[in-house]
Amino acid sequence: MSEKKIKILFVSHDASRSGAPLALLALLKAVKMNHHEIEAHLLLIDGGALYDDFCQSATVIRLKKKKNLLLKIKRILFDVSYKEDYNELKSQSYDYIFANSVASLPSAIKLKEKLGCQLFLYVHELSLVMRKLGVSILHLQQCDVLIAASEAAKKNLIENYNIADNKITVIYPPLYNTIETILTKKEEKKEHSVIIGISGTGCWGKGIDLLPFIIKELKTTYPELNYRFMWVGHLTEETKINIEYDLKRLNLLDKLTIIGEVELPLVYYSKFDILLVLSREESFSLSCVECIELGIPIVCMHETLGIVNLIGEQSLISVPYLSIKDIAKALYGIITDEKLRTDLINTAREQLSNMYSPEKSINSIIKLFKQNITTSYTK
Repeated sequence: MSEKKIKILFVSHDASRSGAPLALLALLKAVKMNHHEIEAHLLLIDGGALYDDFCQSATVIRLKKKKNLLLKIKRILFDVSYKEDYNELKSQSYDYIFANSVASLPSAIKLKEKLGCQLFLYVHELSLVMRKLGVSILHLQQCDVLIAASEAAKKNLIENYNIADNKITVIYPPLYNTIETILTKKEEKKEHSVIIGISGTGCWGKGIDLLPFIIKELKTTYPELNYRFMWVGHLTEETKINIEYDLKRLNLLDKLTIIGEVELPLVYYSKFDILLVLSREESFSLSCVECIELGIPIVCMHETLGIVNLIGEQSLISVPYLSIKDIAKALYGIITDEKLRTDLINTAREQLSNMYSPEKSINSIIKLFKQNITTSYTK
């Protein structure tokens, strides 16, 4: 007898080039290539740069946006459901709903109510983002299966949301890019300055507001250093103007190159000498994984980076939270101490290779799907 096909409705808040959507894209790509026992549909709440990639990896669904202004207002003010859309989805007879982040949880809970199937939630976020999104214990109790993207994410669920330890499975997010792609030979540098790289969306949570202070501290305390910063990731025009204003006032505008959002960030990561993670909290960080594979040492703030639970404190330099002087000192140490730099790179690579692989993460998620489908059919 042939194995029953598992039909899953994946839900993503958007298709942006950021951690959670990239991890979902890796999973959907693997499902399409290697797991034909799973039929994947994807409900996108909003679009983004990865929309076309998602369309190639799954059947993409978008909730219809009605042109009737009165209906739009009713939906916004009174939570009038997308009745026609829900009826159409219900006819698909899904086995699971898979919410890819807490940002998509409210929509996923409504879908669970309408479609009557189990709800998986992949928690990529930590306390700050979850508080901003208004996630409550009641929301999380609607989930049948909870997956945490790191030990830090699991700890947050236990300590702040009173979720039992045995209700949470830790599965690290899979990379979308293959290891072979990441390990492309680093381009030969055409300049002598050290490039301190930063990756991510340029928002307060990612610490972009700290950058002018760090650049000023390096210039003041270590004037002999030849360096520049490179930001790879989306910046709003307002944020860009604000950062450039500060740096111009400090006469340090030449110390920052803003690349912005690009299709292939690895091309720019390969130019980094150091990765500086200024995030106030980061559940895992796929960009850290990529930079470790490229042989780039990492500096971050203490207890802000979930990947530290995986690779260990000895694999990077972690400094006191919001300490500009200590961040500058750590950057100086890596730039001027070749042995330190080599030790950090070797340790991080060894730890990562022992503890993490995209294939292992994907297989662990697939295993959960199969375990739960067996349980649901034997009840």
